[in-house]
Amino acid sequence: MLKKIFKLSGIGVLILLSVFIYEVCKSQEKPITPEVNYIQNIPNIDGILDENLQSLPVRKLKKKFDISLLNNLKKANYRIAYTVDYLYIYVEGQADSLICRDRGYQNGDGFIFLLADGTQEEKFTNDFYVYGFSAQTIEEQKWAEKVIWYKDNKVKLETLPENTQIRYKAHDNKISFELLLPWNCAYPYHPWSNKIIGTNLWMVKAIENKSIPIMKGIFWDLKLPSEAIGRKYKPLTFEIPKKTEEKLYWVLDRNNYFENDFLRIFLYNNIN
Repeated sequence: MLKKIFKLSGIGVLILLSVFIYEVCKSQEKPITPEVNYIQNIPNIDGILDENLQSLPVRKLKKKFDISLLNNLKKANYRIAYTVDYLYIYVEGQADSLICRDRGYQNGDGFIFLLADGTQEEKFTNDFYVYGFSAQTIEEQKWAEKVIWYKDNKVKLETLPENTQIRYKAHDNKISFELLLPWNCAYPYHPWSNKIIGTNLWMVKAIENKSIPIMKGIFWDLKLPSEAIGRKYKPLTFEIPKKTEEKLYWVLDRNNYFENDFLRIFLYNNIN
């Protein structure tokens, strides 16, 4: 009887691994819909979704990874919007409380977020940012609250500046993260540039007395949290504000300048 149980368990694990590998390897070329909403006012970042943002589309995090098969992170989802100067993300999942661990974007609680250049329209890109965001209460671990984890295949582990705002909260039987990421922390990406901007997002939830967290994501890419080369992405499309509300955004053509160099900038606007 025991041997039969072990045999069935082994078959179950093989099926799970096969499904997981299929999800990782299949093409992820279709854009994320609906388009990312443009919002005129900067949200109040306190870990709770503002009332005027309740209408933002709820985007489900459907792909689940739970190696123990016994836990569950229900109804994980995210909402996304942008202003001229910021990208806004709200992530939430059903849970009783926040668990703060070192590097919560790996160990829980937190989330991993990808911004990638999909202009070449290839399956993998080597031009990207992988950001890590964590719930942190211990001062020595605060550096991992908001970091650039990888930049173009290189480990950065660089803490994001003060104008990157991240807050998190446990409330109403769920946990939530609210992020305001300046576009200058995603240089040279901006919705009004000629680049195709791709993304991926995983929510990571710690489990009491377990070292391996649960993860739910837009789609699986084993390279996302690893030092492997290249990242998969799904393209984003962005709502353009009304032409009667002209907005401008400028960005340098490169980050490093030397004496006697010409300073070149690109001006983007919402009127094409």
